[in-house]
Amino acid sequence: MLKDVAHALNASNVSYAIGGAVAMALYGVRRQTMDVDVFFPQEAKANALEAIRKIGYHIEPIGAPFLYAAYPPWETSDREIRVDLLFPEDDPELTAIQTAEAVEISEETTVPVFSPLMLTLSRLYSDQPRHLADLQMMFDRGLIPVKEVVLILQEHDPEMLTEFRRFLDKVTGPQKRRRPPKGLGGKK
Repeated sequence: MLKDVAHALNASNVSYAIGGAVAMALYGVRRQTMDVDVFFPQEAKANALEAIRKIGYHIEPIGAPFLYAAYPPWETSDREIRVDLLFPEDDPELTAIQTAEAVEISEETTVPVFSPLMLTLSRLYSDQPRHLADLQMMFDRGLIPVKEVVLILQEHDPEMLTEFRRFLDKVTGPQKRRRPPKGLGGKK
């Protein structure tokens, strides 16, 4: 599905970025998933939906105007096998689209993917419990740019910084609780 959608969007010059579990997998952090999360700026909505329809996907508004599900043209009874088309109105996802990194998924296909920083922030701000587990896996594999996350949260969201510090305290274990991880010194 990722290749199908990427080819269609790239051919239509639609601005987008891959996020979610597929983005994590492209950075080497794998967990089971049945969908592909594709994020678009609001102004790309009409072109994005048209490009996906042209390749035979059936689109349903499951959380319109921000979320649409695109089901593949082949026969499947599993409604979880789909492409989620997300049209966020604010950050961190909008910045993630703008700052996406090009990742090659095959010899002929490159896709824009949320950077590790933006992937971390999008997972951190999510209300889905499995996203906390995603953060744990990302941390375990060294994918979370701790210093950058801390700097952004210090400047923009001190409350979330407290939550992030709690997360780091939990994942670093009791042996490291006396001293905060590098880059997490006291408040300014």
